[in-house]
Amino acid sequence: MIYRQTLTVPVERVDFPSTQYRHETYEKKQIVLHYTASGAEVYGDLHHWRKTASRIATAFIVDRNGVIHEVFEPTKWAYHLGVGLRDNKVLLKYKQNGSLYDQHSIGIEIDNYGYLKYDKKKKIFTTAYGNQIDRDLAQHYLVKHRGHEWYEVFPVIQVEGVKQLLIGLSNQFSIPLNYYGDEFDVCTRALEFEKGVFTHNSYVSANLRTDIPPDPRIVEMWMNLPKSA
Repeated sequence: MIYRQTLTVPVERVDFPSTQYRHETYEKKQIVLHYTASGAEVYGDLHHWRKTASRIATAFIVDRNGVIHEVFEPTKWAYHLGVGLRDNKVLLKYKQNGSLYDQHSIGIEIDNYGYLKYDKKKKIFTTAYGNQIDRDLAQHYLVKHRGHEWYEVFPVIQVEGVKQLLIGLSNQFSIPLNYYGDEFDVCTRALEFEKGVFTHNSYVSANLRTDIPPDPRIVEMWMNLPKSA
């Protein structure tokens, strides 16, 4: 694949059933960053995707060690945004576009628990599933991101994997990598099919998704990417 030509981080091709993603090809206009809301291994996410009938998946998962897992070729697509969901509080004209957003985008899942809960009495952090997590893995946000002030950090080595993947995909599909700062909430540019990099937040309201938060490591990396494809 063309995107691999500039990569120095490991890439592993996943044995993923061809029936679990769509094979029609469309112009790729956008790259979307997600987090998995899961633990340290990607295999649980893949197991869940394999057994769902609705073909929910992303083309890539970047694990906590920065390894890129290619689930399927980025020219193909699967459902990963949910813009048309009934409870999505975006304008109806965007909801009616439905799977067009999935077809014209490339999804990247970043292995991460997502938001955390802090017990002030016990002074411990737990994930949404109740797993305890070390303090040095918790990032505090002075301004809450979609109702939460603590999220798991994205390790430097993982951010490097995301960076290299973004550059490789930009080179292959001529998608600009500009950072504007509006990508961490519902974003009209994303919903209007503007070419670029966005987050899942850009497409759905806060009652549905929180991925990804504006982690300082992610923002710094994004701001220093090449500004155009």
